[in-house]
Amino acid sequence: MQFFNSGKGEIFINNRSIKDYFPVFELQKSVTSPLVLLSQDKKFTFRIRVHGSGIRGQAEAVRLGIARALSEFNQEWRKPLKTAGFLRRDPRN
Repeated sequence: MQFFNSGKGEIFINNRSIKDYFPVFELQKSVTSPLVLLSQDKKFTFRIRVHGSGIRGQAEAVRLGIARALSEFNQEWRKPLKTAGFLRRDPRN
């Protein structure tokens, strides 16, 4: 995953826009929810590669990756992200 602080709020997954990769609005909303929580949805650009699992599992993995990247970028964001459950992964394999 790459992310850029000087972005325009774009998210690309496997070289496709989020709307093309996740055509279901519920999945788009799930992926962007950490950004919306922190009011950062227009400030970062993400380029993400994901594979395996189903479409919902991929959306949850992308959400986790975005939340982790944001918490590393700014340590003060870790607590609200953790409280909202965005830093929790599904332990089933």
